Amino acid sequence: MLNDCADLGIIDFHNHYIPARFEQAVVQAAPASQRARWEVLARRLSDEDLLLASTREGELSARVVNIPPALIAD
Repeated sequence: MLNDCADLGIIDFHNHYIPARFEQAVVQAAPASQRARWEVLARRLSDEDLLLASTREGELSARVVNIPPALIAD
């Protein structure tokens, strides 16, 4: 019997990650009414531990990660 998702070889193919050293242009470009929301999202997008937690805990076998240019370039 399978104990967790990692036994199934589940790979999450839709993940965004932005290294903390990158400036997230999307935060500065957001309208004032949306800025607080994007600041929270930006922190999550830069959190490497959050990104890797489900893999480390065995919920996923792997993640395919990309950096969306629209979030870091104006």
